[in-house]
Amino acid sequence: MQAVENYNRTDILCVITSLLKGKALAEFELHTNQPPETNQNGKMGLEKVRRIVFPSQAVINQKCYIRRFFRKPYGTSIKDTIARIKKLNSYLPRFPPPILPDGTTGPPPTKLGTDELLDLLESSIPNSWKNQLVLKGFDVSTSTVQEFREHCEQFELLEAREGKGTHLSSESKHNKSKHAPKGKRKNDDRDYEKGGSCMLHGENCGHTTDECFTLKKQAKLMKAKGRLLKIR
Repeated sequence: MQAVENYNRTDILCVITSLLKGKALAEFELHTNQPPETNQNGKMGLEKVRRIVFPSQAVINQKCYIRRFFRKPYGTSIKDTIARIKKLNSYLPRFPPPILPDGTTGPPPTKLGTDELLDLLESSIPNSWKNQLVLKGFDVSTSTVQEFREHCEQFELLEAREGKGTHLSSESKHNKSKHAPKGKRKNDDRDYEKGGSCMLHGENCGHTTDECFTLKKQAKLMKAKGRLLKIR
């Protein structure tokens, strides 16, 4: 919209018409081609295009969707998550005003307030982090976004040190798998407690040679073959 004030009208029309297509282009040309051909008509055309591009009650639906479904993406740090939600919030004032039930235009859209952002961020983090905030006695409603971020970054650091969660670096994962012995199972300690020794399966396999089902099965097969040979 501000470009209409700063540039030559012909240049503006060329740029806009090259970007628009279909119904949006038709509506824009309908307003700009009406005499007198002024910048005000151009503004009216762009406003009409904005209402076509955005669905009805777009800003209300967008705010509802953010509040209900926004969650911190898996593997994304709290720093990047806050940056993303702030970016989304900055777009809201660019939406067209909502249409009221009586058909009139409502007030211009505004950003989510700090209280709404904090409530949104609190609901977006993992439940384990929420529990930690409760244990620390941290009241999100009376804090700032910066304080909330600092607490969540502490949780990220703890999870990275313990090798769990969504913020373990790829380098740490590589080093962890590199030093792990090949062929070992997760329950190695339990395996050594099984006891038993089998001629086929070795020591600490959980059973003896006399109890081995595999050897018993092979023995039965050998007996069956011996009987067939005697009959022949």
